[in-house]
Amino acid sequence: MRFYHQPAAVELQGKAATFDPALFSPSKVPVLYVPAINPATGLRSAQNPLTGAFAIAPLIGQYVPGTGDMNNGLAVGGVNGYPKSDYTRPALAYGPRFGFAYDLFGDGKTALRGGFGIAHSPGQNNPIQSTLNNPPQTWAPTLSYGNLDTFAQTGGAFGPSTIAPLFGNQKTIEAMSYSIGVQRQVWGMVIDASYVGKLSRHLDITLNLNPIPINARILPQNQDPTSPGKPLPDNFLRKYAGIGDLNNYQFSGSSNYNSGQLSVTRRFKSGLQFGLAYTHSKLLDVGSNGVSPYFSWRQRNYGVGSTDRPNTLSINYMYDLPNVGGRPGWKPIGYFLHHWTISGITTFQTGSPFTPTFTTTDGAEISGSTEAARITVVGNPVLAKSERTFAQFFNTAMFQRTPSGGFGNAGIGLLYGPGINNWDIALSKRVPLHSESRFVLLRVESYNTLNHTQFSSLNTAATFNPVGQQTNSNFGSFSAARDPRVIQLGVKVVF
Repeated sequence: MRFYHQPAAVELQGKAATFDPALFSPSKVPVLYVPAINPATGLRSAQNPLTGAFAIAPLIGQYVPGTGDMNNGLAVGGVNGYPKSDYTRPALAYGPRFGFAYDLFGDGKTALRGGFGIAHSPGQNNPIQSTLNNPPQTWAPTLSYGNLDTFAQTGGAFGPSTIAPLFGNQKTIEAMSYSIGVQRQVWGMVIDASYVGKLSRHLDITLNLNPIPINARILPQNQDPTSPGKPLPDNFLRKYAGIGDLNNYQFSGSSNYNSGQLSVTRRFKSGLQFGLAYTHSKLLDVGSNGVSPYFSWRQRNYGVGSTDRPNTLSINYMYDLPNVGGRPGWKPIGYFLHHWTISGITTFQTGSPFTPTFTTTDGAEISGSTEAARITVVGNPVLAKSERTFAQFFNTAMFQRTPSGGFGNAGIGLLYGPGINNWDIALSKRVPLHSESRFVLLRVESYNTLNHTQFSSLNTAATFNPVGQQTNSNFGSFSAARDPRVIQLGVKVVF
């Protein structure tokens, strides 16, 4: 059993600030300038809804001075009893571990091994860093119609800000690893077949706590009366009025990795060594592809992880070629034909997962929400390998424009991009310098030796016109390739 004490990080200068819903009061929201037509000028202007006074148009959506509390819902670490770190963590976390090994037949050649363990981590990133530029420690005023002479004399206008809050009791990242496998020694080789998995919980993610409501930008009641066909600025539509996006840093993501792994290893013997490793796996997670502020995470964001590679086969080998220099005493020939070694690594791997996206030629607002709409899928977009071409790697006809007000039905990781089929080979020769410990090593290395064209990315963005026709002629085609064959020569003196 391991015991972890990983307290929250603390900003020693007292600059960590955050938003906390428990501190927010609707009655303290500052009044915002609203859009209106100034009858004196006939121009779109900002209007104080309390007094009716007009101001310049860039102030629309900004705070009316002297109203409400600009710091509504905000807190500074270590001030007024608020935690100096802005968040807290449990004092202790527990990590039990168990492992075993058993000689199945008592001959030392077949072993059954397994284990389970829980580990905790505070995360790779320091979450407190996201809070250092938050109000009220830092404010960014808006200056309009000024110049360098007036810049320093005006305080500018203030309005809703985007904040990266961090608050509450946050758990440490938890990883539960488990495996069971059989290893067998056969003909000088070791064969290992294992099941390996890992469940990760409380992963760090970012969730917007203050998105505009679903379809808000396209609802008739939210249209800007001074700009027909356009919505009011987002500042008028949010749940926490007077505040912008709240990109909350929290530890609530998860991932699941499960795999079957097979390896064959032969140690160096009789001039030959090699290793083969094959992994068939699945990685599912919440967070690596973004998190929806509207829908259940499992419904909308749980799917194939961005680093998922279902099949990976790697083969490494090294072989000392036989010395065939001729009859004894023919040393000159031996200088050329002795001490050659060939080695290499061969890799076959599935490509990375992706989901096609889309844009529109008319710039239409589809979801009308903070979260953009995904593309609509009407059938299986996977093409058989025999049907794939350079111009169409997947069935582009299976995608349609998402209608206004919708969010699309595309899931996470619908397709996999082009994989890897790569051979890296090296040929080397050792030339002794009157001693086995002193020699010159001549080496030629070839990367992508067979010079396969290995495409690395695709054009995955559809473009639809107002009637739903897909107009991007490159949609579904290859857009980039990995490096062609590269040859490298080297000489090394070892002594």
